Amino acid sequence: MLDRIFYMNKAHIISSFLLVFFTISYQCKATNYYVNDNSTSGDRWCSAVGNDVNNGTAVGTPKLTLYDIMDDYDLGAGYIVYIDHGSYTWAT
Repeated sequence: MLDRIFYMNKAHIISSFLLVFFTISYQCKATNYYVNDNSTSGDRWCSAVGNDVNNGTAVGTPKLTLYDIMDDYDLGAGYIVYIDHGSYTWAT
């Protein structure tokens, strides 16, 4: 009887661990963001010019400004912002 209870508890512990692990893995999924100026000349990361109407989450839809990435998204540990070669100005 005790072996059966232990086995059920062991299975419960393993399933609980897997549930927590996959929940944390899903929540820790980092995202890449892309910023590009208004030219693709010499670009390494982006395949299109930047536009703040874009979502900035793909190489073909980069944002124009880093400010817009930071304004639209809550960046955290593990997130990467690729800023492509180009000319950028600071907003005042």
